[in-house]
Amino acid sequence: MEALHAIEIAITFWAQSLGDSIVPFMKAVTTLGNEEFYMLVMPLLFWCIDPMFGLRIGVMLILSNWVNSITKLALHASRPYWFDPAVRAFISEKSFGAPSGHAQNAASLWGLAAALIRKPWATAALLSVVFLIGFSRIFLGVHFTSDVVLGWLLGGLLLILYLRVEPSLSRWLKTLTLARQIALACLIALLMIVIGLVPHALLVNWQMPADWLENIAITSPDHLPHPTSTAGLFTITGTFLGMAIGTACYLSKYRRYDVSGSIFRRALRFLVGLAGILVLWFGLGELLPRGETWLPAIFRLFRYSLVTFWMSAAAPWLFIQLGLSSPDIIPSITGGTYEEN
Repeated sequence: MEALHAIEIAITFWAQSLGDSIVPFMKAVTTLGNEEFYMLVMPLLFWCIDPMFGLRIGVMLILSNWVNSITKLALHASRPYWFDPAVRAFISEKSFGAPSGHAQNAASLWGLAAALIRKPWATAALLSVVFLIGFSRIFLGVHFTSDVVLGWLLGGLLLILYLRVEPSLSRWLKTLTLARQIALACLIALLMIVIGLVPHALLVNWQMPADWLENIAITSPDHLPHPTSTAGLFTITGTFLGMAIGTACYLSKYRRYDVSGSIFRRALRFLVGLAGILVLWFGLGELLPRGETWLPAIFRLFRYSLVTFWMSAAAPWLFIQLGLSSPDIIPSITGGTYEEN
């Protein structure tokens, strides 16, 4: 891989030669793949636009991030500004380089969006976003071209797999009781952690090459990487666990997420719900311990589980209590309806 990087570093230099005038635009484009962006878009879809569309996008996001984190550790590849001090690091990253998570998520998520919308204009627009996100990663100095291409390929493969498996899997999940759905979610979360920790274990004695460290000290001295951190794994797992349990709990009582109403009503739902996310995400993030030991990892899993449980169950329930959403209650087997709490 080092030999390949030595060849394609020329593409990085060419991209950066396009000039500093497009740096703000490229930084803006790359934020479309950041965690903060998804923390805004996912609730917006769930609460205001199309919750089932949001749920599908959320599942794909979790799957793509999990696969990406494992693949990065398996390849443990350099980033351009780690490889060559002449590369300008317009932003910095803590994880390994290949494959590009931004490119992979763009291909899988925006590709899924295009497949679900099924409009030529939407497909063209979304594919343009996929390309721009990938190119922004090259321009900003955080990915080689091969990282981006590999990310696109993995994202495309995940998209094909998802489109083939999701319909039948969804039908099967609906046949399970709530208790079994929760048990299955916990089992999958456990498997995600166990499988995800395997590549971490294989790199337990790995040390970053001295030349990488020397280059980072030149290109990004204030942002040292931590490519073998387990934090991302517990973030992804917690995100899945909270969303899976929350969705199962909510839909066991209500037929659907009601997102109808005026723009004002939808905006009010979004602002009320977003306040809860900020408390759980930022607030608990400041209070709970951080680090690479087991206790911070468990707290991180717990925190992200709470965030997505709030998004998928607690916030929609609160909207009903506040009169911001309608309770479309499932009839009971006796012919009546479940009583609201």
